[in-house]
Amino acid sequence: MGYFGDIHKIPVEWTGGFPDRKDYPVDDCQTFIWWIFTLSGCKLANKTGVDAFIWGTDKYTPEQLEGFNPRALLFYDSSAGWSFREKGASYWGDIIQPIRECIDKYNYCLQTFPSVEIWVGYLEQFWRDRYLKNNPEWANLLEQKNRFDWLRATFKINTQWKENILKETLSPERVKFLYDSNGAAWPMAYYHHQGADILGNKSIGRQNCNIVLANVRGAATTYNKKSFFTADPYPCWIKHQYSPEEYEQFLYAGYFGGADIIGVQCGDFFVRDLPNPAGVKILEFAKFTKTHPLRGKQVIKIGIVRGFGDMWSFIYCPGSDELETNMFSDNKDNADYNLLDIFYPEFGDYKHTNPDRWFTGTPYGDIDMLPWDAPLEKLKEYSLIIYTGINAMDDKQYEKLKEYVKQGGKLIMACGHLQKEGGDILTNFDPADSKEEIIERDIFRNDVSDLFGVEIGNKEGDIYRLKISDAQVVSEINNQPLIVKKSTGKGEAYLFATKHLTTTKQGEQEARRIIKQMADNISLIEFSPKSEWLQYFIQKKDDIYILSFLNHGRMKYPAGNGPDYGIYKGAITLKFDLPQDCEAFEVNTTDMSLKSIPVYKRNNKTAFNISVDKKTEIVIGPAGKTANEFFHSGKR
Repeated sequence: MGYFGDIHKIPVEWTGGFPDRKDYPVDDCQTFIWWIFTLSGCKLANKTGVDAFIWGTDKYTPEQLEGFNPRALLFYDSSAGWSFREKGASYWGDIIQPIRECIDKYNYCLQTFPSVEIWVGYLEQFWRDRYLKNNPEWANLLEQKNRFDWLRATFKINTQWKENILKETLSPERVKFLYDSNGAAWPMAYYHHQGADILGNKSIGRQNCNIVLANVRGAATTYNKKSFFTADPYPCWIKHQYSPEEYEQFLYAGYFGGADIIGVQCGDFFVRDLPNPAGVKILEFAKFTKTHPLRGKQVIKIGIVRGFGDMWSFIYCPGSDELETNMFSDNKDNADYNLLDIFYPEFGDYKHTNPDRWFTGTPYGDIDMLPWDAPLEKLKEYSLIIYTGINAMDDKQYEKLKEYVKQGGKLIMACGHLQKEGGDILTNFDPADSKEEIIERDIFRNDVSDLFGVEIGNKEGDIYRLKISDAQVVSEINNQPLIVKKSTGKGEAYLFATKHLTTTKQGEQEARRIIKQMADNISLIEFSPKSEWLQYFIQKKDDIYILSFLNHGRMKYPAGNGPDYGIYKGAITLKFDLPQDCEAFEVNTTDMSLKSIPVYKRNNKTAFNISVDKKTEIVIGPAGKTANEFFHSGKR
């Protein structure tokens, strides 16, 4: 499954020029790369628009660094994984040598670059939590816990780790903590509660990128933090695992998908002072981000709630065997995530990423993965909320969901999502080897008639007995209600009488039917002919919409070795309201010029024809205003 050959060794003369100062506000998206090549290569990247670097070099003299002005430097060698390799290395009474060396690097860079931000890297979740146990004091917090207490212990420990490092830095206001996951689906909310300033998620080993982006964006927008979106070709490196065209598509998908910091790790992108073909793609993207007008607010109508206690994380991909033994477990508590293939066709399943679907199309638009503690105002942005995996319910969360439904939202969840904390004691717990719960947790409240119109009784086999008070039975199993629905206010709530939506085969089939029907009604764009390769994003900026389309069928997955499904040509129908008199333009993403395209009515909705090679950006809005608003409206 490799991108074979020596293309990474071929230097390419950079003729793309450098970003010019624009008379309109440009977006504040940061591009980063790993510093494993020459300083002159870094200076070229920096001049072209790359403004963040993963620092992996020795100290340079001020004279050597002249002309190099990074906005941010990311240090991964400071993370607990590296610093805690030796037993006892995490003691803070007398900061031990490995961590002291890291802090010395931060302080050197803070002095050398007066305006730079230092991003302290938090090594990938699984390795870090293992090394935390090397400190006896912290190990006591991590042992003999159920998953909920264990998580709270990690919140405390990692916040303490952050505070201790900040005390030793010269300019703590310029030091930010970037927590990064090697599991595409690891709940980003845990990083927030551990003190992260920047929430990071990546595709390592070709895990599905749709899930990576939805996971980090949902949490970052909930907590009002920056999102870090990256591809990491480990363990195969770029020449084996990613083609330059795949990298290009990844970068633009991150941009149009709303990520704040976008880049690549562990790749060789320069040959001495010149970029290779992959490096050219990165330089072109960096220049693009420094010339593109401000983006709008992402418009996404479906949210997947990641409950407190959820441990879904790594989605193993064939070809990444080195990772499977360390980071993969077959936990059936995660099986609800198989339903994501409704939104991301053929992405794989909860255990595996399909290597032919590094990205997929989005027939119903994109989704966000939301934390359990997202406030009501955040939930109200979504027309449909679906609970999956594990959750621990409490009064605050329950009352919030009641109000969400009352104000017009649609909610789908299972009885298991109403369980309270408790359950198994996880001796020597390791999230990389998390097993499904054996001990059933109690329902936090049996009478849920105010939201679902039922009282939850005892569980018999896989089914909770539901006593109907004010609910409609949607589906039965063995003469017992399997799914019920209740309308409250302007919305409606569905409850499955099982631990998970997919506990029974019938339940999974019904979940798919209900979700597809709702998603079809909620979706904002319809394209004809349909495609499982066409991904789209919608952003709203004042009175205009920015529509971005990416044709992943052109990527020859995997790694440039598969078939090319060709240019997409079809009609796009917009299902949201637009002025009767509107106009649309196609954006030239190289020079930001606009080309007018005709719009027409189709079934009383605005439509236009489109041809998507790899990517196409369209702006549409009121006649006479769209171009001006695209360039000059919005806020940084």
